[in-house]
Formats: sequence, structure tokens, C-alpha cells
Amino acid sequence: MKTRMTQLLLFAHLFGFLATFAQNAPPTAEPSPSLVGRWQNRSPKGVVGMAVFRADSSCSGFVNGKQFVSGTYYVRQDTFHIQDGACGA
Repeated sequence: MKTRMTQLLLFAHLFGFLATFAQNAPPTAEPSPSLVGRWQNRSPKGVVGMAVFRADSSCSGFVNGKQFVSGTYYVRQDTFHIQDGACGA
């Protein structure tokens, strides 16, 4: 249980990074709502977190190259929703 909670916290940290990145991105004429692609962040302690968002609405989260979560996601206006396939949350 403790390992799963640690994994979820790391995944939440990665999404926090994405939210910060989106807020600090320079304004463009036509902002893209798409998250499709690979997003990566390195913590001050050297832990590498990566999220992969696919066009079919599936996603995966990795820590130091090892997959620890996968599921589905969607974005509607200003709301981002992700469902972890393992725990259904």
C-alpha cells in the first residue's frame, strides 16, 4: 500500500509540473489543448518522471524509466481528468 501511495504522489508531482509548465508557457495566437506526447521532469534529487499521453486517450506514467501507472485521460475546457486503470481512481 505504501509503495502505491508513493507512486501516486510521484505521478501527482509530474502533473503538477505539467500544470506549472502550461501556466508559464508564452501566449500564442492559437493555444493547443492537446497533451499528446511525452512530458518529462527531473526532481532536485534526480528522480525522472515522465508521462506519455496518446491520441487514443490512453496514458502512462514512468519513474526513472519504469512504468508505474497507466490509464485513460481527457481534457475538457480547463479541466484535466485521469483515471488510473489499476485502482479506478
